[in-house]
Amino acid sequence: MLTRQEFLKAVLPPEGMYCVVGIVGKVVRSQTFHDNLQDVDTEVSRLDHKQINSFVALASFQDDRNRTAANATHLNAFFLDLDCDPDDAKKYLDQASAIQSLKQFVKTMNFPRPMVVNSGNGVHAYWPLTSPLKRDVWKVIAEKFKTTCILSGMKMDPSVPADAARVLRAVGSSNHKDKNNPLKVEILSTAPAVDPEVFRKLLGVSTEMLEGAVTHQPLNSLTKALMEKEFDKRPASFRLILQKSIAGNGCPQILDAVENQAAVAYDRWRDVLSIAQFCKDRSKAIHKVSSEHPEYSAHETEVKAADIKAPHF
Repeated sequence: MLTRQEFLKAVLPPEGMYCVVGIVGKVVRSQTFHDNLQDVDTEVSRLDHKQINSFVALASFQDDRNRTAANATHLNAFFLDLDCDPDDAKKYLDQASAIQSLKQFVKTMNFPRPMVVNSGNGVHAYWPLTSPLKRDVWKVIAEKFKTTCILSGMKMDPSVPADAARVLRAVGSSNHKDKNNPLKVEILSTAPAVDPEVFRKLLGVSTEMLEGAVTHQPLNSLTKALMEKEFDKRPASFRLILQKSIAGNGCPQILDAVENQAAVAYDRWRDVLSIAQFCKDRSKAIHKVSSEHPEYSAHETEVKAADIKAPHF
């Protein structure tokens, strides 16, 4: 079976800055950047020795300023996170059920088989690529991949597969959710790298779609009108936008994202966060749209909001 460094070499881009995140509970304890996989391996071992959950970002980054999609440059894999919980109907009963569903998905869709990782409680699937993709190109294919997975009925975390800044548990570490019963994060099966063209063609992504890729769409007219008050042009109140949305006179996408934070897709959350970031009550608003997500971190929310240069929707 692959060592951790061999696995990282397979799923990460060959160059750039790599990011390792240490998390205890829902709190980010550390976030470090490294320019080689040996240092990534060493940092994961250090965190694991301290019983800190270690995660590795799946993109390479331009610099060590932040772990954001905007700072990501390349990705070298497509990936899924299948959660297991016998008490949650939205998740798989157990890992065996998740793996069986994954196998059926691959067979039905005629997809290449993935690498499969036991994440401790759930299952991670990786499709390593023969050559890395630029972030914006990867994003177009990843969005189509995510939609395909959702339509197939797979019980996967919808915020994962098209998130260029995503971190997943480090192979060869332990899941320390239960300090008294750490669970190994280990490779269950390997798979060869896939030519990105195979994914593009299987998913029906045209070259025109890749050439016309845009990261964000402009504000829709309704949200823009709410952001810029008609007469005084002062920044709007996010509280007012939300009140109007609840009353049926605002933006239904914003209302849905606020009311369903645990399930909202990462990109939709980023869109709503960008609105909250540029409202006059931003200090409260950015956390209002984030705090009910199971992986919420006040610090991470501040960092991600501060990195947004303009509102988009």
